[in-house]
Amino acid sequence: MFLGINDNAAAPYFNISSWFDPEHFIYTLGCIGYIALIIFFTFFYNNLFSNPVEIAEAVEKRGGTISDRHPGKETADFIRHESHKMLSVGCIFMIVIALLPMVLSGLCHVNGISFLGTSVLIITGTIVETYKALFADSLGISERKKLENGGLL
Repeated sequence: MFLGINDNAAAPYFNISSWFDPEHFIYTLGCIGYIALIIFFTFFYNNLFSNPVEIAEAVEKRGGTISDRHPGKETADFIRHESHKMLSVGCIFMIVIALLPMVLSGLCHVNGISFLGTSVLIITGTIVETYKALFADSLGISERKKLENGGLL
């Protein structure tokens, strides 16, 4: 007993295989928490590692501009607004990718594929980061070869 609630009463709401089951559709309420976590961590991660004011200052220091925007606060506000728009679209995409296997699992009564959406997100992120690292390394190697062939090294 926890907070006057039977421990087993809340379990189906957190059981992914119970979500989207047409016979017990009330258990789909647990999915709302899952969606809320995806939204929260999408914007939380962005706010942790992205500072629009610093980006605007870096653009200004390098002599760059964003068309129709004055350097400083207006540029930072524009970057913040655009990043929120991009994050919203990406967040919706992540929710669809994460929930699609769960919806199909619940509607078709197939167990075992409900973890697939989250796994796809993790694998995709890993592949993208690996690709970026390999591309950066190969770009460095090709630039070094160009410098060697040009006689600069």
